[in-house]
Amino acid sequence: MTLSAQVLIKVGKLVRLLGSDQPGELVAAVQALRRTLESAGSDLHNLAASIERGLDGHGYGSQDLEEAFLAGLEEGRKQGQASRPAPQVRTWHAVAMWLSRRLDRLDSKHHDFIRHMVDLMEHREPTMKQAGYLKGLFVRLGGDPHSAPETWDDVAA
Repeated sequence: MTLSAQVLIKVGKLVRLLGSDQPGELVAAVQALRRTLESAGSDLHNLAASIERGLDGHGYGSQDLEEAFLAGLEEGRKQGQASRPAPQVRTWHAVAMWLSRRLDRLDSKHHDFIRHMVDLMEHREPTMKQAGYLKGLFVRLGGDPHSAPETWDDVAA
């Protein structure tokens, strides 16, 4: 039985876990490998036969390799997107904090203003002029306007 490219990717990850020096991880990897193969209608004997066929030169063809590559590429994209969540900025203080974590990306003339806003926004809302300045910097650095404070649309950048 030929395993799909997605199953092969999972199997490859689980086989690598078999090299663990932790007994619990090793047992969990074996159990996960068995479950993965079983859900694909296969077992360890079929996996071994597939490996042996590969050694004999009758293994996976270029189409199988391309499918595995594309599946791995898509999985990597998903993981990359999952690791970069959009900032959830809901208050002007959060906007100022978000900017303060990115001072290195701004000209130094903005640094004092942002630091002052971080302190000030804990106690009150910004003036329209201050909010416009914060908004302009936030957008310039790639902040998501859809996650901004409710008064965002009332402010000109």
